[in-house]
Amino acid sequence: MRSLLVTVGSTRFQALTDAVLAPAALDALAAAGVTQLTVQLGSGSLPPHVTASADGGEWAHGTLRVTTLRYTADGAHMARLLAAADAVVSHAGAGTILQVLRLQPPTPLLVVPNAQLMDNHQQELADALRAGDYLEVAGVDDLIGGLQRLLGRPAAAPFPAFEPARFRSILDETAGFA
Repeated sequence: MRSLLVTVGSTRFQALTDAVLAPAALDALAAAGVTQLTVQLGSGSLPPHVTASADGGEWAHGTLRVTTLRYTADGAHMARLLAAADAVVSHAGAGTILQVLRLQPPTPLLVVPNAQLMDNHQQELADALRAGDYLEVAGVDDLIGGLQRLLGRPAAAPFPAFEPARFRSILDETAGFA
């Protein structure tokens, strides 16, 4: 079974959830061999053509089983969802990106920045990580192309392990303590 998790975190990213639940995107996912799509909606709403419960639910789109759910504040639940996915599509929230990049074995990640946020900071983060070959990036308007790149890509570059001492030294140097 090939599974895809789409997450927008605790926020509302209606453009992304609408795009991934659009019939054309669902068709493209099914054609690519995805059999399970889980969409975490955050505080967003379901598109009008989806008849599932507003709080979440399951339905089929051809051979694709679709599950929607709200935001979960339970970190262990989200960790299980991420670990079970064969690939992840996410807003460009730093916490979610780091959580996915640190999964073992590595999980392919497509980041869709929310251009409506302050100073488009998500795009800067996504572009920097794409330059390191850690993930794929797409806009909402190119979601199907991004999904095709994600599902067809070879393994990404391994993400460096967290080094608390290195972070501390950079912070000390930046703050003028070193």
